[in-house]
Amino acid sequence: MSFKEQLKADIKGFLNTEEFGERMLINGKQMSVIFDTDKTSGGGTSETPGIYSSHKVMFVSAEEFGGKPKPGSEIIVNGKTRYTVVGEVISEDGLYTIPIERKRV
Repeated sequence: MSFKEQLKADIKGFLNTEEFGERMLINGKQMSVIFDTDKTSGGGTSETPGIYSSHKVMFVSAEEFGGKPKPGSEIIVNGKTRYTVVGEVISEDGLYTIPIERKRV
């Protein structure tokens, strides 16, 4: 097995629902994802009074997700929760790291 093949196998293990991943509907397509709180953004606060921002990072297989999302694009989780991509998406060895934000009034 080549190194790149081993990395792909590791991503599948990382996103496995028996390990860390969860199966969710992302933009209308079932895939395994992991959400983590974005520790660098201060999470849960906003510059605008009355607005609550939830900052997260989403990890997903590039192969399952498809084209790399651009900053400002929308991601819909389970058909109802809308997130906005708020920064540059990192693509490393078949895994996307997507910084997202959800705002609620």
